[in-house]
Amino acid sequence: MQKIPRIRNLLFFVLFASVIDSLLTDFGLRLGAIAETNPLMKMVYDHSPANFYFWKITITVLAFIFLYVLYRKHNITPVIYFAIYGCCLIYAAILVFHGVWLILYL
Repeated sequence: MQKIPRIRNLLFFVLFASVIDSLLTDFGLRLGAIAETNPLMKMVYDHSPANFYFWKITITVLAFIFLYVLYRKHNITPVIYFAIYGCCLIYAAILVFHGVWLILYL
């Protein structure tokens, strides 16, 4: 079962990227360099930045656990890989976006 470490590594990348995204989003919002475009996260952030961090990380961890358990119990490899690689690509694009606004703003 060689695929499990690879899936675990991809999921840890998503978790790491989510934490970095949270930090950079908070930084950009505090500077006024960016705006939160997700209406739900904007509402949470406006209520409390601490809640923003909590929910952002919690949702990612729950998705991590769900996908990993789904893979281990049901071995739905193509669906799981598609979902995980999709998350990795989305977070990679988000991190590139953060890099661009950092370069342009700072």
